[in-house]
Amino acid sequence: MSFAPAILIGVLVAGAAPAAPVGSQDPKPDRKPALTSLTGTEWTVVELAGTPVTASPGPREPYLAFLANGKVGGADGCNRLSGTYTAKPPNGLTFGPTASTRMACPGVEDVGARLASAMQGTSHWSLVAGRLELLGATGTPLAILAQRAPVPAKTPKAGAAPAAKVPGKPKAGKPVTP
Repeated sequence: MSFAPAILIGVLVAGAAPAAPVGSQDPKPDRKPALTSLTGTEWTVVELAGTPVTASPGPREPYLAFLANGKVGGADGCNRLSGTYTAKPPNGLTFGPTASTRMACPGVEDVGARLASAMQGTSHWSLVAGRLELLGATGTPLAILAQRAPVPAKTPKAGAAPAAKVPGKPKAGKPVTP
């Protein structure tokens, strides 16, 4: 008996097996999975009703933070805000009433009003090119947000000495003796 026909049959059978589609293997196996929940994410507002939002980064920058237990926090460019949201799989999203501080910030009041309007009109969300879109019932983008960089924790500068005690200043509850 010859092994040549057996090898030829093995090669033909292996060649008949379906090949993996071109590009089916992920060239970047360490990439992040698609976003399936907004909880724990923070987003900077970059566009409201088709109009770009310009703001300097910092605590007054317009942003939304989706917190645990259906809570939302953030800022509207002037005032801090907090409220609730309800997410329904796969991408339903509505906002409840929000509360905010009432500081006067000339020149940015319209951003707060437009953000509130976008939140009230939101019925679902989508992630497009890494940006969060808050969409109305007709699918129109009401707000576009970019993922916010995490705020670094404050740490003491290297080599910085701890706060010094002021001599002669008594601790609370201790009498001063001459």
